[in-house]
Amino acid sequence: MRGDAVSPVVRWGVLLIALIILWFAMVEPFLVWRSERFDALSNRISKVERMVAMQQVAETWINAEQDFGEAIKAVGPLFIDGDSYAVAQSKLTALVRKQAASFHMTVKSQHLRDSEPVAGLGEAIGVDLNMQGKLTDALALVDALVRFPRLLTIDSLYIAPAPGAGTVSSRGETTVLLMLGIRGYRLQGGQLQP
Repeated sequence: MRGDAVSPVVRWGVLLIALIILWFAMVEPFLVWRSERFDALSNRISKVERMVAMQQVAETWINAEQDFGEAIKAVGPLFIDGDSYAVAQSKLTALVRKQAASFHMTVKSQHLRDSEPVAGLGEAIGVDLNMQGKLTDALALVDALVRFPRLLTIDSLYIAPAPGAGTVSSRGETTVLLMLGIRGYRLQGGQLQP
């Protein structure tokens, strides 16, 4: 054997050991670092995507809230406003009495109804009124209430000759008794706010 000659097995062994040391000293830490950086970058991208999605949802929510506010403003005048059922009911009664007076109808009696919940809206407020006047005025009042700008529904309507008043007035007009059941509507909580 020669002393300066190294066998090829030893050379390959040294080369293999050098490659293993190089792998564990440089390549593997680089791969681990790169994997950690990739995971961190993926997490940041995911957070940014979630934030963009939340911003879009927030914008959609804001737009929906504005649309709701505009819708409430548009339909608000249709409802009887009032902080409580009793306040809204007194406003409805005053409204119908004012209309009746403008058509020369005399309110003889009234009966206030209990509130009735209306799903998704609020509550129905109602009143029953017995009035007396001329037939033409009674029909004009009913027509005016049907065409009234607020949301009103006539539940019951009965017209009969007025007892003891005579059937025909001096001008040939019939005096009648008008029995009218009418409902107005109040928003949930009585508020017209978005």
